[in-house]
Amino acid sequence: MDDLANKTLLYDFYGVMLTERQREVFEDYYLNDLSLGEIAEQLAISRAAVHDNLRRSEKALKKIDAKLHLINRYLDNKKVINEILQITYDKDEDALLKIRSLMTHFIETL
Repeated sequence: MDDLANKTLLYDFYGVMLTERQREVFEDYYLNDLSLGEIAEQLAISRAAVHDNLRRSEKALKKIDAKLHLINRYLDNKKVINEILQITYDKDEDALLKIRSLMTHFIETL
């Protein structure tokens, strides 16, 4: 997963835990594709303040994820579901056993 995708996934999961200003700056920069200068002008702050805000926000999101691990669980569950879907399309005799095994794994991770 590339850096931008990782940051937006962190934001999707934990963005509500940021301050309103942090969310505003993060969304403007990463989701609305505004430059540091454009955000600084819009908020009447320096480019350095925008940059610092982004770094603090990213650090906070990573810290939260390090404690909760929701993204890894989500990605693991997504992988299991994709495997189950693939098996349902296969004509493999052992498909039912594979599905039971994957579903057991999925249920245990909830």
